Amino acid sequence: MKKIVLSVLIILSFTGLIFAQDISNVENYRIYKMSEFLDLTPEQAEVFFPLLRQYEKEIAGIAEQENRLYESIKDRAKKNQISDEDLKGIMEQVNRFEQQRAQLKTQFMNRSGQVLSPGQVTRMQFFEKEFRKDLKREFIQQRANPNAGKNNPGNRPGQGSGNNGGTNPGHRP
Repeated sequence: MKKIVLSVLIILSFTGLIFAQDISNVENYRIYKMSEFLDLTPEQAEVFFPLLRQYEKEIAGIAEQENRLYESIKDRAKKNQISDEDLKGIMEQVNRFEQQRAQLKTQFMNRSGQVLSPGQVTRMQFFEKEFRKDLKREFIQQRANPNAGKNNPGNRPGQGSGNNGGTNPGHRP
């Protein structure tokens, strides 16, 4: 029995390490693609990415607060302990979170505008959506044909045929 439990723990630990590595790889790939998408110079990247990391850290802090609020609401709702007054307070807090997000985004855009050109700042608005769409498309392709990517290691999200119907605002001929 001990051997089975130990084997399961080892497998779970190994799986967790692989998952963490995958997330790290995706994040590194995201940074690479963002640099490419925005056509950043090394000097711009050196200033821009610390700004981006700080912005994302602050946004994650708001998301963490929202999650705590959600868990609190969920627990209280199960016990039927939420009054209309409580719900009004919750809605006010949700609105404050949205205002904080908007304020952080405005500050980030202003700071980024001191480092990036107006065109780069504009393209930055579209990057995340395009990147996620490309990752999703790649994931679906890999699930549909697991052996397709093995013979073509250069086939990465965002490196398709280049014919995207003109939907990529960051594309420059």
